[in-house]
Amino acid sequence: MFHEAVGWVEIVKGDGGVVVASSSSSSSSSSSAAGGSAKQARDGDAEDLFHGAAGTMGTLGITTLLELRLIEARAFVEVSYWPVSSVHEAVETVRSQAGRPPGEVDYVDAILFSTDRGVVVTGRLTDTITAPDGRIQRFTRARDPWFYLHAEEVVSKSLPPPSTITAGAAVPVIETVPLTDYLFRYDRGAFWTGFYAFKYFRVPFTAAMRWLLDGFMHTRVMYHALHRSGFAQRYIIQDLALPHGAAAEEFVEFVRQEEGVGDRVGECFPLWLCPLRLQRRERGRGSRSGTDLGSMHPKWVLNSAPESSSATAAASQSDQMQINVGLWCPGPSSSDAFVTVNRAIEQKVRALRGTKWLYAHTYYTEEEFWDIYDRRWYEGLREKYGATYLPDVYEKVRVKMQEQAAGGGEGDGEGPVLGRLTGLSLIHIRPCRPSTLCGPRRLPCS
Repeated sequence: MFHEAVGWVEIVKGDGGVVVASSSSSSSSSSSAAGGSAKQARDGDAEDLFHGAAGTMGTLGITTLLELRLIEARAFVEVSYWPVSSVHEAVETVRSQAGRPPGEVDYVDAILFSTDRGVVVTGRLTDTITAPDGRIQRFTRARDPWFYLHAEEVVSKSLPPPSTITAGAAVPVIETVPLTDYLFRYDRGAFWTGFYAFKYFRVPFTAAMRWLLDGFMHTRVMYHALHRSGFAQRYIIQDLALPHGAAAEEFVEFVRQEEGVGDRVGECFPLWLCPLRLQRRERGRGSRSGTDLGSMHPKWVLNSAPESSSATAAASQSDQMQINVGLWCPGPSSSDAFVTVNRAIEQKVRALRGTKWLYAHTYYTEEEFWDIYDRRWYEGLREKYGATYLPDVYEKVRVKMQEQAAGGGEGDGEGPVLGRLTGLSLIHIRPCRPSTLCGPRRLPCS
């Protein structure tokens, strides 16, 4: 996660004051930081705010400056595609690959194309071309393939059908990818959500049309169109963190069978899987100032939901791994049905002792929300750092049902089709160039 690469952060509080927060576990020195106040940061200063700000959507203050811990960049990433033939195999392969030491595996994620077909993708930083054929595979140019389509093609063409593969016995396909292309591999097509734009406008989903419309098909442009057109009120966009193992597998089966997830039952795929290292929060473990440490980030949350599923019992409390499931697909056209299916997803995640990323639509009641998150800790932190003038996190992330029922999108007032076209017409057609990324993500999601 991004905040794990941060050494310290300067935050403007709700009362106008400025505080520099850092973690006692930070290995970086703040003595060379830019800015007068930042130079005085010490390991563990305002540590409760440092951890607490993650996941609270700016409701504890506004970030104005931060220090990132960097690693030396390499020219390429050696990408390995590991085929899997079941959800269980995908989850277990993700865990085993994520457990390999640095230098062997630097990046891990997975794509499920169906319950019996998927691929785990690992990456290793390198300065040499290691692909057996000596080729360099690109993903950022208009003529390049979308990554998820390429991954599916690699697995289907180069390996036996998944049903014939013995679990754990598959040999990976190896490619060499430039570092920038790897880091932005999902930018074109916004993972696979760009497919739904082609489907909605009945445009042939071909390589030629993807090349022609490339200017529209980058994540930043599509994000703008999603909200300006009102599509955000019709598409399920959720990232859910679930305990590793049976809970994650049960959730995948749930969304596969749930009516309203996808155009038809069973059409929720592809799904994205990403490993998260769990940081269990112990009550009473405080910062140097004596304040209880906590966070609303899914990696820290203690979920108090009762054990109500067979999968929950199988999820060991000592397990140090979570699986993030990216669920991005069409939902019901009816506003009531759309809310119902999103609430069903939230309740299932809660029953499995998982949590969701709060950037997504949130349909919890206030009581449900604060049953999941520690309100006493959160309000104490807001009081301590003068953030009570700011909206609280529940008010900021919850979906206002009246707006949802009315359609919600800025373009919807012009009609269901005209509004969507208006949203898309505001997009400037220009090349989307990936900006340079600095800093590592250990076992990142991208």
